[in-house]
Amino acid sequence: MVFAGHNQFFIQGVTAGFVLRQKIDDSKLVKAIVYEATKGFCNSAGSTRKFSDFLRSQLSIHAERGERDLKSFEVIQNLAQDAQSYGQMDCEQRIQLLDRVAQIQGFSCARDIVDHEIAVVEASQDLSHENCVKRDEAKQKPDVNKAIQSSSKSLLELPPSKEQSQPSPSQRTKSVSSLLYQASETRSIDTENERWKLDTLISDMKCFTPYQRSQLQENGFYTARSLLNHFPRAHVSFESPTDTLEDGQSVALFGTIVMTRASKIKDTLAMLEVIVNCKIAQECLRPCDDEVDENTVFLHIKRFFQGPRFTSSWFLNKTASGYPEGSKAAVSGKVKAMNRKSHFLLKEYAVKVIDGEDFDQLRNDGEAYPVYSSKGLLNPKKIQVFIQRLLKGLPTDIDPLPTEVRDKYDLLSIEQAYSTLHQPTNLQGANVARRRIVFDDYFYLQLAFLLQRNCLRGSTVNNELEMDKWSSLSLKVLNALPFKLTAGQIKAASEIMWDLRQQAPMSRLLQGDVGCGKTIVAFLALLDVVSSGYQAALMAPTDFVVSQHYKQFLSWLEVLDEKDRPKIALLSGSLSAGEARLVREGIANREISLILGTHALISNSTNFPALGLAVIDEQHRFGVGQRDRLKTAHASEAVEPDLDDADLERARLASTTHVLLMSATPIPRSLALTCHGDMSLSQINEIPPGRQPVDTYVLPDDEGGRRRAYELVRAELENGGRAFFVYPLINESSSFEHQRAAVTEFDKVVKEFKDYKCALAHGRMKPDLRNQELKRFREGECQILVATKVVEVGIDVPEATVMLIESAEGYGLAQLHQLRGRVGRGTRKSFCILLTCCDTAVERLKLLESTTDGFRLAEEDLKMRGPGDLLGKRQSGTHLEFVLARLGEDNDILLQARAAAEELLETDKNLERHSKVKHEINIRQLPKSWS
Repeated sequence: MVFAGHNQFFIQGVTAGFVLRQKIDDSKLVKAIVYEATKGFCNSAGSTRKFSDFLRSQLSIHAERGERDLKSFEVIQNLAQDAQSYGQMDCEQRIQLLDRVAQIQGFSCARDIVDHEIAVVEASQDLSHENCVKRDEAKQKPDVNKAIQSSSKSLLELPPSKEQSQPSPSQRTKSVSSLLYQASETRSIDTENERWKLDTLISDMKCFTPYQRSQLQENGFYTARSLLNHFPRAHVSFESPTDTLEDGQSVALFGTIVMTRASKIKDTLAMLEVIVNCKIAQECLRPCDDEVDENTVFLHIKRFFQGPRFTSSWFLNKTASGYPEGSKAAVSGKVKAMNRKSHFLLKEYAVKVIDGEDFDQLRNDGEAYPVYSSKGLLNPKKIQVFIQRLLKGLPTDIDPLPTEVRDKYDLLSIEQAYSTLHQPTNLQGANVARRRIVFDDYFYLQLAFLLQRNCLRGSTVNNELEMDKWSSLSLKVLNALPFKLTAGQIKAASEIMWDLRQQAPMSRLLQGDVGCGKTIVAFLALLDVVSSGYQAALMAPTDFVVSQHYKQFLSWLEVLDEKDRPKIALLSGSLSAGEARLVREGIANREISLILGTHALISNSTNFPALGLAVIDEQHRFGVGQRDRLKTAHASEAVEPDLDDADLERARLASTTHVLLMSATPIPRSLALTCHGDMSLSQINEIPPGRQPVDTYVLPDDEGGRRRAYELVRAELENGGRAFFVYPLINESSSFEHQRAAVTEFDKVVKEFKDYKCALAHGRMKPDLRNQELKRFREGECQILVATKVVEVGIDVPEATVMLIESAEGYGLAQLHQLRGRVGRGTRKSFCILLTCCDTAVERLKLLESTTDGFRLAEEDLKMRGPGDLLGKRQSGTHLEFVLARLGEDNDILLQARAAAEELLETDKNLERHSKVKHEINIRQLPKSWS
């Protein structure tokens, strides 16, 4: 074989300017070097001898050809001598030797030889990099799924060994030592001889070459699981093409090739461009006609080739001939808009030319193909190559989920799920496989939570204490209250009372809608602990909120005789140094049994000798460390140091404070189970009787809408009510030019309602000044409060009857509902006005007009905006992340997973009979606490 363009060759390390000129007419050595490179330079064995022996003999032949040139003869003779030690060299030394050998063949290095072979083969490959199928397979039903998928085949066909064929990877790097030579052996997996589990290290998997393993590890894939869990970000089917195209959208379409052009850009760079004309209307799911109409788009597919051998006219013509103009084609990829109308660049593409008689069959199959995202330096095609290779040897006994669970909930095995998600036949199959992965995400999370809770409680179910068994102090207050508890309040209180009587400490979340009466439930629990001789504390985030609780508690305690009344105290930043010192002394000597406070409760100078219960109101406003400090404020000093580990743990648990967290944000049960699954959960879904629902109106932020809003506000003020004006910003900002600011609008409100007094409160004010303004509004010194969302929680002003929220489109539904909850806390009819200048937000805001159910709104908010608006920034440092699960969309799967986890623990409390399940929990490294 004669390689055109390589009549000259150079030998590095020889005197500069020394050139050997000769024709090479023997391709055996070239083929052998390519084969040795793809074997990873392992001194591969042929049918009769090893590569080193063959190399030495071939070099001897070359030496004879160059014997008239003394220098040439010496150089090649030295190479032949070095080849004798080839078997004892390391990989780097072998590469260096073959680089020198390649130079006497007319190439610059060994890599150059392999690239040349690739160029020869690539000219006959299609744009999706598929290998040619066997002729008998070509007559069968065409497989669009495989045609559109990124190729898992090599671009270079190599001589097969006796055991298996050896295709080499298609992607090359510039570094010879890190080339695919070093790691290009691509063997299929022998499932009989090679067994692996999901967490087998990539470095131990023989199905990948050394270079491939290093590629995977350098880009974050360390185990088989991590690679298999790189799921497609979407599945696209020809069954349901899109009606419109937008930037970044993944598509799968049929069309007609209207232009194919292969051109040389410069000496070392060439480009192939294929333009496909496609119809995007669903009713036009067929190859495009030649006519162009509004439903026609042009997809541009471009591929670049770098290297002098790729710019030859022979290569370009050969490549372009694979995509004849006028032929039908199936294309897929991600579109990017071009400057010309209806023209899109197709990225991460795949294209397959289709015979006309196969089209109808392909159209009706509805096959789907996966769309991957890149990771690190690995592009989607390369990742899919690796995943397909891994799937070939996927064992059938790696599923840790018990068979009875799979059967009951109709789940695929994990092997089937992985195979179907990465190699779907249709969208329906992909969705079924996704359900199994989502179930696993939730199932193991719930198991971890329940195991932790069981460690503390010893039970997976909630129990309730009958009311007649509550403490006498709690019952006295309850019977003297001017109102009756709702059924939801009684149930929540009974669950808490039962927890308080267990040896293990309580860890419970009390969660409910605004105005549902969580405070009285917490108060009864505090009294229950105080009546047993322990101290109880309630911590709230602000002085204003804790002062409200303090006044409320005092009014409830007035029904008790003085001798039965526990001593209550307030500890906050509003106290003087002397007053705070007296309170801390009363806590330390146990004179004060019921303490309410802010962050001052967890200061080093505050010591609780007998803290039995810590109630944390608006728990999301505190950091995890802050909550933990209050939870562990009481530690028993009577623990014997010589106890064994089990007794020591029981003693520690017994000395830990009971904890009740309260949240006023309505959280869907599915989200609560996910984020607080390690805690017992009590939810109050009812509103106390006597409270009227708040009427809500969505009005446009224009002259007419604002006039109507002000008329309603003025009418309420004239009838003795009070009004909130809430703004999204403190000061005006050029970044939010359509949103109004509290400080800027304050003077306008004062001018508009000049007959009434106004107050201003926002987050940048000093706490004392802000609390003073809030106090003025609460006590009726002013009738209008202009504020930001600092009034979202904890503000209880029964006389407030109207809430006006500016730029309402910038808030989530749950947050708007919280703000709305600041009115309607008395017996008078109340109103909430939402002003918006955003037409697209009106439909979402209208949901607030139709319902006052915070839980329903939270569900809708979860679906539309995700969990971030409901929970805010995670304070534990652990983000709520799943592989495929989506909160709000997979509620049913979550509840099934929770039920399955509870059922499994009921029959196997510590998972002693399910070691695989226990191992899976440990492998997933699920957090001990999400709260």
